[in-house]
Amino acid sequence: MRRILTTLFIIVLLFGLGGVLLGDMAHAQSGGLVPCGDTKACDLCDLYVLVKNIIDFILFKFILPVAVISLLIGGILLLTSRGNPGQLETGKAALYNTIIGILIAFAAWVIISTLLSTIGFKNFGGGLPWNDFPTCQARIVPAFTGGGGGGGGAEACDPTATPTRACTTTSGGAGTQACLNGIWDTACFEICTENLGDTQACNFMGCGPASGSQVCTENATYGKVWTTCQDNNPGDNCPAAGGGTCSPVSIGPCSVSALSSPSSCFASVANQASQICGAESAGNPTRESTVDRATGGGCPAPYPPNNCPFSIGLFQINIAVHSVAGLNCPSAFQLSGGKYVIVNQSLYTSCVVAAKNAKSNIKAACQVYAEAGNTWKDWSTAGDCNLL
Repeated sequence: MRRILTTLFIIVLLFGLGGVLLGDMAHAQSGGLVPCGDTKACDLCDLYVLVKNIIDFILFKFILPVAVISLLIGGILLLTSRGNPGQLETGKAALYNTIIGILIAFAAWVIISTLLSTIGFKNFGGGLPWNDFPTCQARIVPAFTGGGGGGGGAEACDPTATPTRACTTTSGGAGTQACLNGIWDTACFEICTENLGDTQACNFMGCGPASGSQVCTENATYGKVWTTCQDNNPGDNCPAAGGGTCSPVSIGPCSVSALSSPSSCFASVANQASQICGAESAGNPTRESTVDRATGGGCPAPYPPNNCPFSIGLFQINIAVHSVAGLNCPSAFQLSGGKYVIVNQSLYTSCVVAAKNAKSNIKAACQVYAEAGNTWKDWSTAGDCNLL
């Protein structure tokens, strides 16, 4: 009777310990082995952290549960051997090898540390001890430089420490700006002090003080802000198709002088390129199309869920079709029922920021122009400007 009770106790103990450790293993890596790629880009420091995470996972989240299972199997083989020599030896071997394996895995640190101490190993130049891993800091993102005559730069930020900051809108109002993927968003959204759902008049693309309207809305990133100004009279042809005129841009990164620079990819067609830029955006690097909108859902803040632009910047690059600044922007979209759905908000936001950078936008436009056989056929305004 005593032997039976002892056997039952051992079985219950092993199953209980196995359940606890296996459950811990299932939730071990909720934060992920890779420590970057979400709020910040990966760098060399993160490689060391990845190695540490893998070591910790193997030692504490993998070996222990496997060892418990092996001990459980060995114990069951012993308890059920009933005098069978082969099964008895198999059970003993399972227990012995498991214990030896655990000792080797966890004694490795002591062995290496003792060996290094014996041979007199010392840290060089104030470096970290051999068993310490560096603590990675938020990566400093270098500011983009505008192309040609300007275009501004992107300022690095830490989304964890300072997710938003105060800014001044183009109309002089108090606004808020968000840190998106380590870079301050170029857009400054006016703070709303009215009730949610209230509307106010706004000047849509210079067509008049009451040519557009905005809605007071709230989102997790910006708080209560006014939405972007929407055209009240889309059929009145103000502004002209593309938001500007076919006249070359006089100043800024899309000016003829800027695009004529020997380093510019549009140097040989600077006047035409400036016309396209003027017709598409009136030379405004942060221009968002009011026509090319993703209306299938998934739009991130501060846009309404079913209404966000996919043609952006100086040349109104269609990020649903073209890559920008090395980003695979089309993969952020999915076409469903004739409407674009945003399926990767983080990538979409990064592409919008990149497309609003003058240098990146012009480079993308050069690529589109070249892929079209050095023609402007991919821009609808080319026909209006007699450039086809």
